[in-house]
Amino acid sequence: MKGKRRAAMEQRRHHYEATINADSASWQPLMDSFDTNKTGSLEPEQLRGLLKLWNKGVEPTDEELALVIKIADKGGTGAIHIDEISAAGGT
Repeated sequence: MKGKRRAAMEQRRHHYEATINADSASWQPLMDSFDTNKTGSLEPEQLRGLLKLWNKGVEPTDEELALVIKIADKGGTGAIHIDEISAAGGT
């Protein structure tokens, strides 16, 4: 069972990394809809909702959420700003 879970997590990790490669203009509407406190950044629980949407209703694990934040949060704030999404993908 652990092997299946690890494989599924690895598959979602690749999906998240690929998704981060989008340009910031394409992200703005999604960011706005999940940025409920209108700070211009997605805090972990807001990001969790966005990842759940991408994952067709499957909520990301805490490990997956931490991985996405690690990949994208270049400013070290613990939240993901629109500019960090583009930078994380190298676009």
